[in-house]
Parts: sequence; structure tokens; C-alpha cells
Amino acid sequence: MKVVVQRVAHASVSVDGKLISEIGKGICVLVGLSKHDTTKDVEYMSRKLLSLRVFEDAEGRRWARGVRDAGLELLCVSQFTLYCQLKGNKPDYRHAMGGEEARQLYQQLVDQLRADYSQHKVKDGVFAAYMQVSIQNDGPVTITLESPSSGGADSKAGDTESSTMESGRRRADSAPAEDLTWYQYYAPGGQPAEGLVAQGDYFTLNGQQFQIFSGAVHYFRIHPAYWRTTLRKLRAAGLNTVETYVAWNLHEPRVDVYDFGDGGNDMSDFLDLPGYLRIAQEEDLFVILRPGPYICSEWDFGGLPSYLLRKYNIHVRSSDEYYMDRERKWLAELLPRVAGLQFTRGGSIIAVQVENEYGAFGYGDFPRDLKYLEHVKQQLELNGVVELLFTSDSPRYSADLGALPGVLQTANFQKDPEPQLEALRRLQADRPRLAMEFWTGWFDHWLAPFKAGLASDEFRDVLETILRSGCSVNMYMFQGGTNFGFLAGANQVDVSPYLLTDATSYDYDAVLTEGGRYTEKYNITRELLAQYSVVKSIRPVAPPDEFAVAAFEPVPLTETVPLEGVRAQLIGQPSDTLLSMEQLDVNGGSGQSYGLVWYRATISTATDSQITIRGHVRDMALVLVDGQLLTEKLQGSVTLNSFGYWVTRDASMTLPCAAGAHTLDILVENMGRVNYGKPHVLNAQRKGLYEGPVLIDGVAVTGWEIYPMEMKKDWINNLEGWTPLEEGSAVSVPTMLRGTLRVDQPADTFLDMRNFTKGVVFVNGFNLGRYLSAGPVFTLYLPAPLLNVGDNTLVVFEEFAAADLVLRFSAKPMALETRTVSPDWAPISP
Repeated sequence: MKVVVQRVAHASVSVDGKLISEIGKGICVLVGLSKHDTTKDVEYMSRKLLSLRVFEDAEGRRWARGVRDAGLELLCVSQFTLYCQLKGNKPDYRHAMGGEEARQLYQQLVDQLRADYSQHKVKDGVFAAYMQVSIQNDGPVTITLESPSSGGADSKAGDTESSTMESGRRRADSAPAEDLTWYQYYAPGGQPAEGLVAQGDYFTLNGQQFQIFSGAVHYFRIHPAYWRTTLRKLRAAGLNTVETYVAWNLHEPRVDVYDFGDGGNDMSDFLDLPGYLRIAQEEDLFVILRPGPYICSEWDFGGLPSYLLRKYNIHVRSSDEYYMDRERKWLAELLPRVAGLQFTRGGSIIAVQVENEYGAFGYGDFPRDLKYLEHVKQQLELNGVVELLFTSDSPRYSADLGALPGVLQTANFQKDPEPQLEALRRLQADRPRLAMEFWTGWFDHWLAPFKAGLASDEFRDVLETILRSGCSVNMYMFQGGTNFGFLAGANQVDVSPYLLTDATSYDYDAVLTEGGRYTEKYNITRELLAQYSVVKSIRPVAPPDEFAVAAFEPVPLTETVPLEGVRAQLIGQPSDTLLSMEQLDVNGGSGQSYGLVWYRATISTATDSQITIRGHVRDMALVLVDGQLLTEKLQGSVTLNSFGYWVTRDASMTLPCAAGAHTLDILVENMGRVNYGKPHVLNAQRKGLYEGPVLIDGVAVTGWEIYPMEMKKDWINNLEGWTPLEEGSAVSVPTMLRGTLRVDQPADTFLDMRNFTKGVVFVNGFNLGRYLSAGPVFTLYLPAPLLNVGDNTLVVFEEFAAADLVLRFSAKPMALETRTVSPDWAPISP
């Protein structure tokens, strides 16, 4: 095609507050035109970007900005050209004065563009072709754009419109079509020329205006049988994107052993990440991928594998050589599996996050370890990531401490969005704004006096504020799901009880409930997205039916394996010193990650001997002497100050036994590694007894036998020694219990655990997670795909006591009243 730029008799433009007159005394060049349909759009963009005045050409067309790329920016109107070269974050404006100066400046631009294109700095679709230029001394300037793939194509001067569709930005629905999918609208033909671009006031996807309407649904928290229906619910609400973290600790459960669905591990069925991404595309959703390697997410150790803690004095999330080596190997395993699923390669991924909330990982306004952050970015790129990169933080508080040059910054918040969004505007005035985490509710800590959440009217106000401002949004969470097994995380705080452990339910008071049921927030979301969407031609999707829910008949627990029978089926390791679970020689040298670690020794006591556990218990110790449980039953937060819990350092108690030799058993449970905290906190997440010795009357106990009690699925299913319980039996020490649930038609259900104290439930060997009758959540969600038609084996490991050994079911979750979390109560609050 050929674009002819006419000479100009006279024009004026205001640039950076200065008036430049009579630009058009010589030749002025127009490059990479981007035409807009309405005068209003042109004038708005021009004022917003450079305070340009807008001019009409001879045919009455109005033109505004041209094309942008990394390091170069051409801003054009039809009668002159302005050149803006970015220097850091400060634009250096230049103008084409005309005559020889204009030609020289233009030639410099063309040379630079050619160099950038040859070095692949210019993406296809930003410049659909490189430039061949012919400048005449008299008359118009002719610019020929030749496609690298086709070898050149000519068109008439009037074909400028088609070129702007390739190389420019088009506002949404400028050429509306009816009843399209998101992919038909943004990727017609299935192979887009350009990905997500974050430049100017709005995002573009494949050259067209794009407002991100996203919701977080983590594949590892939703049963895979429900992935498709869950994503369809998201699409039916008007969203165009789903966001997910990637859990490193699940995909590399042992050093150099990776699992993406075929690893034979307890959570393997949940780990087909490429399959999840393909289903998202099939359900007409784009994907924001957040591969960490750290993810926070109220997930054990923020998704980091616990084997890292075997390295003495490791510094995670830093330029520590061992940590970076392991992170490098992980990303080299993960990213090639998903690189082919990026948008510009015909897939669903439109953006990828660099690390996670790194601005908060440090102290005050001291600089962060940007060498490490840059390393993560480089590993993403080296392993094939070509889509938009971004970071996420709360910029009102951390500013750009966790940011990298050229990488989009986004914002995380629950309420009061304006200061966060304004902080983004200050930090990157020439880029669109994205609320990467709009917290739709909040997570629950065990022993909290209420269930955390966010009221629907507050949710509406915040979401509408975001949308009204023209910003994009990712709703964290859209559906929270469940922290199955021992995978819930924790928070460290500076006041008692210091460690706040996360509940199994990750309901989050989100847009969909833990089990995927619709809420008032879902209706609000559908309403507001339909109102504010800039694209009005997308085919609607009907919300799918909710999953069936049932309250099954109660199941009596009729069999037991006593604690000593359980120990006999564990493999012990002798040691004269106490070791953390991570230091144990199990799992191919990777240590123990989850569950309990059992310490046994023979002790010699006098009457009224004192037992002392030096340091802190990490996290809860069931202490038994000759089979008698000494740890106080966990009934509320006040209990945490007693012997056996993590709060008190160097805790002691008097042993209620006669003088002589006794068997001391200490079962220590990992209640969840901290997933969010300062560097010194994350580096100290080892679990068990390791901070100091156990003392009897001041003398260190030696000769330990240490048993990892991981309670994996195969071990639970092969547990032997079950004996019948008499009707009306009760338990008062840690005990394995078993019953059988007969099901004719599987359905979702909830186990009501209020008649028990604390422990874990397994369904057909699968670990549903921890329960705690002190709340704030009293039920465990059991999705139907975990049930068989016919008999289902239910195993309960009760750690304290239960008088009524019957499992009861409910058709709905049970919890304390839901309230908005505020700093007035919670040490950890939005």
C-alpha cells in the first residue's frame, strides 16, 4: 500500500505546554496512521496523550495517534509528525520542523525502526511490515510498507483504513458484529498478529481495545471434574478471562520429580495444568497465568516446595544461589509445557506475572532484591514467554518497590480503590490500569470469632468504581474452592497468637461459593459487566445449573486402629537429636512436607518431674506419657497459651506420673507454613521440634525414634489392624476411626464436624482437609466426584476426643456469621 502525505501551508500544535507555529513550511511526514471513527475519540486521545490539537485533512478526516513500540513512539496527525523517544520514564519530545531537518529526522526514525524490526524488538502487528522510503525534494512523500512474509503489496492511497487495522489500535466495536465469541472478536481466523498490549489509556488485544474482565479460579482448588462447568459459570457472568496461580509445591513434590497429572501423587488428578488452560479456551476465556514461583494465596509456604528448607540458611525469594538454581529448574520444566498455549501462538494465555507482591517482601522502603526479580523475568522469557509481563502489589503502600522497568504494574486491594488506582496512574501515566486482585471477600483463620467476607453492597460499590474509571479487573477470588489435604497456609503476626493458621475452606465469600453455587455477588457481576463492557456484540452464555447437593444419612464410625497400632505401621528413624520434618530422610531425600511427625523416646522421671520443650513447638504437639494425652483440648484461642502449642517459648509442665521409666510420645502437626510475611519469616518455616531439646528436669532427652506421619492416600487405604468399636464408644486420645457411606447417587455434600474436636477426614483415601470444631467453619466440603456409587470408606483421625462417633452430613456449609474483616479485630486484614 502507499500512503501519500500532503504538504502543509500552516499549522500549530501545543506540545508539552509550548506552542510551536508554522510547522508546515517544508515536508511533514505521516507514519503508521491510526484512524478513529468519531471526532470525540480523536480529540480525547490527543488531549490525553500529548495535549495535541487535532486537525482535519483535505478530505475532512480527523487523525490522532500513530503507532508505539518499545523505545519508540510516533504520534501523528494528518498534517505533521511529532517524534517522542522514551528516555526512562520521561518522554523527550521533538518535532519535525520541515524541509531538510524534517527529512533527516524522518530518515533517522526509519533507520531505527528497521533496526528494531530486524532484531525482533518490533512485534508483528505493531508494525505489520518494515518501511522502504522514497523522499522527493518537491511534492509529496511516498511511504511504501512491504510485508516481510508476502514480499510486498500495493494498494491505493485510499486503503489507509485497512493498514490501521493491522498496525494501529482500534476502539472496541468500531466495526461491530453480532453474536461473536470473545475469540472470534479478538482472534478472527484463530491466529492473532498481536497479543495484549498495555499502552495508552486502554489495553489492546490483537490491535483492538480490550478491557480485562477476569476472575480467579485455581485449578488445584477445584475438582477437575468441575473445571469446565466452573469456567462456564465465569463466562456466563460476562467475564472474558480466568486467572490462576501455579502451585510449585504440588508440581514438584520431590526434588526433580515433576507431576502434571500423571505422577501418582495424592493431588495428581488436579494437576493437568495444560488441560485446564485448553478447557478455558474451549469455554471462550483468555487466561492470566501467575507462575510465581511464589504465589502466596493462603497456600502452604506460598507454593514453594518444602524441600528448599533442607538447605541451611536458605533465603527464599532472593538471589540466593541455591534458591535461584531450583527456581530456574522449575520454570524450565513448567514453561515449555504451556508456552504453546499463549495467545499469539493460538492459545489462551494473554499475560504472565513476574513473581508476586514482591514490593511487600522486605522492610519499609529499603530496596528489594531486584537482581532476583530480573532473574525471574529472564527465566520467563528464556523459556518461551512472549505475552505481556506484569507485576502485582498494592502501589499505595509499596509504590514501585517490586517493579521492573518496562513491566506493567498492577494493583491489589479490597476496598477504597481510588488511592490504589491513582497510585498506578502516578507510577505509569501512559499505561492502562488493572486491579489485579480485587479481593471479593477474605479468607478464614482457625479460631477467628466470625467468618471473614465482604458485604454485597460493598462489593458492588468497589467493582462499579473500578469499571466506571475504565480500569480492568481480576476478581480474586471468583470461586475460592478448597485447601484440600494439609495444603492450607498461615500468617505470621506480631501479636499473640503470632501464627494464624488458615481454614480448609477457601470459600472466601467469593462470587461463587466454595462448592460453586451462585451468590448475590454473581448477579451483581453480571449486571455491572453488561453495563460497562465496551464490547456489546459478544454472544451471551446461560449460567449452568448448580451441582446437586445432598445430606446423606449419618454414618457411624464402627472401627478403630489404636494409636500404637498406627505407629507400628510407620517407619522410624533413630536420632539422638531432634530433627524437623524437612530434615527427615524420606521421599528420595526431599524430606517430609506435610502431616505430623512423631517423636518417641524412653524417659526416666522422678515424682513431679518437669518437662520442658525448648524454643517453640512448630506447630501443635500432642504430648503423651504412657499413652495418656497431656495436651489440653483445643477449644478456643485461649488454649493456645497452654503447653503443647506454638505461642509459648520454652513451655513447661509437671508430668503426672510416678518415678521410673516411661514412654514419651510427641506428635507434632504442621498446621500450615506461612505463605505471606517478611523474609526472615519465610526463611524459618521448618516444622516439628528442632529449635531446642526436650528436657526432663533440665536434662536433654536423647535416643529418639522419629516417625514421619504423612498419611498419604495409599497408606490410609492400606492401614491394617482395624478392630470393632462397641456401640456408644468414645475416644479421648489420638485415634483412627472408620465407617462406610453407601451412596446410590453421588452428590456434593458437607460433613458436619461439630461433634468432634480436631483432626483430618479421608474419603476413599483422599484427604479432604483439617477440621476444628472451634470454628469459624464447622463443615468440610465433599465434592461428588470423590464419591463412588456404592460403598465409600470414611476415615477420621481425631486428635483429641469425641463422644459421639457418628459422621453427619449437611446440604449446606455451616459457619459463624460472615463479617467484613477490619484492623479493629484482625492482625491480618485487607
